[in-house]
Amino acid sequence: MERLVLVPFEKPPFHLESSLKIIAEVPDVRIVYVESKNEEEWIKNLKDIEVAFPSGAFTKEMIDSSDKLRMIQTVSVGFNHIDILAALDKEVIVCNVPEVMSETVAQHTWALILALSKEIVNGDKLVRGGGWRPRLMGVNLWGKTLGIVGLGRIGRRVALKGKHAFDMRIIAYDPYVDVETAQTFGVEMTDLQNLMTKSDVVSINCPLSKDTEGLVGEKELSRMKETALIVNTARGKIIDQKALIQLLKSRKIRGAGLDVFKEEPIESDSPLLKMDNVILTPHIASSTVPIFNETARRGCENVVRYLRGDSPKWQINYSTTPWLH
Repeated sequence: MERLVLVPFEKPPFHLESSLKIIAEVPDVRIVYVESKNEEEWIKNLKDIEVAFPSGAFTKEMIDSSDKLRMIQTVSVGFNHIDILAALDKEVIVCNVPEVMSETVAQHTWALILALSKEIVNGDKLVRGGGWRPRLMGVNLWGKTLGIVGLGRIGRRVALKGKHAFDMRIIAYDPYVDVETAQTFGVEMTDLQNLMTKSDVVSINCPLSKDTEGLVGEKELSRMKETALIVNTARGKIIDQKALIQLLKSRKIRGAGLDVFKEEPIESDSPLLKMDNVILTPHIASSTVPIFNETARRGCENVVRYLRGDSPKWQINYSTTPWLH
């Protein structure tokens, strides 16, 4: 009996196209290339599909519509676009591809921190405009405190760079990391309120879930030092963007580096676009050709594991996963 794998593109992107060949080599498997413009089309196209690669939101209605769907495989670290609980209820496996992107995202986090601390973007604009040496004063990072929200694969790499490159004190908030594990990375665990109060730099590195949406709200942001910087390379909805804008406008926070936003692309009338104490990048923290190729390859190999009857790696929606409940 033919088994169908849905790829939601008429022509897959470069990093996925070549890797799909390993799925096509599995006996009795056929790849279906079809682009769905809305939920209604997705529901129609999922009818006989066993494995699906998502693009955009993968809703409860989509998952519930198919009795044959058994696996959803992302080619990313993030999975907040998939209704994980609905998949769990239907016994549909959901897998992401962690670790591969960790180093490049950590590097982007530090690129934003360094650019903010040394006024790189404002300095570049000044020189291009014919100016020279105004009172653009940066801040030193050596010996300061770096607070990390989410001490997972990315957060740990951010921590190590801060500790060894800048001799920073590293504190972190993550309810799923124990003190002993944190200590192996030179990190002190603390609560979120203390982290926001004590940190000279705050880095957001946790996944978006029902527990982390709005986690850094007005109360938390208001605790930050006026000299502090905040960087988000995780997901935009983790921070209360409206509250962040107000604090940046009033200079209650020195600056922010944002690769992610509440709405993407960012709204054309967003106040963030006009602020000189903000650096913005278009959700590219993980974007390098080798990393995209490797992520696609691992995702496709994981699908092959499932199709051949082996346990797939990186399953997100185990019934015992603590943040699901």
